[in-house]
Amino acid sequence: MQAQAAAWRAVASRVADAGARGAAAVDGTRFEGPAAERSRATARSQAARAAGIAAELRALAGALARDAEELEAAQRRQRLLEEQAAAEAARAAAAEAARQQ
Repeated sequence: MQAQAAAWRAVASRVADAGARGAAAVDGTRFEGPAAERSRATARSQAARAAGIAAELRALAGALARDAEELEAAQRRQRLLEEQAAAEAARAAAAEAARQQ
């Protein structure tokens, strides 16, 4: 799960970078007039949208990473309980065997 969260963070970075590069490419072109302004406004809007999507992906990746940490902790607790139960069962079996001798 941690690897999946890292992969989503990488996707988020690529989305944000692509949006910024696209907007920069449009802003860097030399043309004037109403169509140019509309193109620039659209490029800025799409870059902002890409940044928003990237932020959502990062938030999801963070939630996945936190869930993975909680799952790992729960699994450690379960293993500890199982080990304690096995140790108790072994002690009880040893005590019973000692009583029977």
